[in-house]
Amino acid sequence: CYTQIVTLGNPVFLNPNILLPILIALIIILFLLYLNRKKIDSVEFLYLGFITPLLFWVITFLSGFVHGNYNHFKNVISELGAIGTKSEILTSSSLLLLSVVNIFFCVGFYKASKTLKISVLPALFSFSMPLSILWAAIFTLGNEFHGLLGPLPLLIIIGSLLSFVLWKKIKGFSELRFLSLISCFVMLLILLRFIKPFGEEYEGLCQRFFYLGWTIWTIAISYYFIKKLKTLNE
Repeated sequence: CYTQIVTLGNPVFLNPNILLPILIALIIILFLLYLNRKKIDSVEFLYLGFITPLLFWVITFLSGFVHGNYNHFKNVISELGAIGTKSEILTSSSLLLLSVVNIFFCVGFYKASKTLKISVLPALFSFSMPLSILWAAIFTLGNEFHGLLGPLPLLIIIGSLLSFVLWKKIKGFSELRFLSLISCFVMLLILLRFIKPFGEEYEGLCQRFFYLGWTIWTIAISYYFIKKLKTLNE
């Protein structure tokens, strides 16, 4: 009776020949954004707030179909990009694209906050999402570093709560503050994973509550900020 010891391979983007060009490209993009920060049209970047959540959900369901043995209520999203799965390359590549698009939105969010002279803290916290997505794309499930930034998306919850608290005196933002609070509570439903039977049988569902709340907040930010900026420019 022979014993065979097999280890998982490295994620596709940990190949130096692939990772290095990606990192260089990201650095160049961020450098160009910094150089052209005064020329950036916040409204154009904020429109990506509608595209980002839509792209995320399309990636999730398409990768789930390609995976072939995936239950959206029971399985977490990281399993779609797990090493050795049929959907690994598709998921990792798509998440990489998503992180870049999301960074552009966050830049628009931050710049618009400064233009409107309101607290930029919620915008700063929003950058935790593209960073988390980028990390998951490079260090996929099965890699030892995958869970290292696991708690990072929780900063999004803090950001949505801060937008409710810090924008209290901003005229015309009452609806946005209300939606921010709703999104905060929806995202907090991810904590159901610590309660039986949700954590044991429906961890995927709990995780999707978080992304649903993030979707609500991102779209709300885009809509009301664009509306506010256009009114300001009239």
